[in-house]
Amino acid sequence: MADLSTRREYLYAAVTQFGRPVTTGLASGEDTQTTARRIGRTENTIKTHRRKLYAKLGAKSGAHAVLIAVSVGLLHAPKVQTVSGGDA
Repeated sequence: MADLSTRREYLYAAVTQFGRPVTTGLASGEDTQTTARRIGRTENTIKTHRRKLYAKLGAKSGAHAVLIAVSVGLLHAPKVQTVSGGDA
């Protein structure tokens, strides 16, 4: 298996410039319609790009695609807002 830097380089090249906003939409929890509106494409186009993205990343779901993209540096991990549980 290729080392992480080689895999990262491959994935950067494989994930198109258009695929990056689709990946960002997945990471932020956008549905297909919202991503389509945001980047000015049809829902079918977004669905196609998601399928291609999963194949390129070797992902089985949107969450898996995001996990892989973050782990190889295609995306930065989102900031997580914590919720206070009261008097702890």
